[in-house]
Amino acid sequence: MMTVDEVRAAVTSADPAGELDRLVRSRLAAGRTTAEVFAALLPLARAVRTSAVLTEDADQILLGTLDALTGNCNPDECYQDVPLLTGERAVGK
Repeated sequence: MMTVDEVRAAVTSADPAGELDRLVRSRLAAGRTTAEVFAALLPLARAVRTSAVLTEDADQILLGTLDALTGNCNPDECYQDVPLLTGERAVGK
């Protein structure tokens, strides 16, 4: 689903917010739920935070991305599950 190298590359890029957003949105567009993306990202975020030299801003962006996946942010900044077509598995189930 996601790799530690992808997350590390995103948070150490010139635009960590944009790169993390693209990474998350690509997984959501592929049919993953916000809970699934959060579950995949959390251990990778822990690994990146302990192994990579992050700026304070990049670290806060990474933590903010996790918050946005759980809804612990302003409503207009939260990630939402992509609506599924009829007949697909129910979101969040």
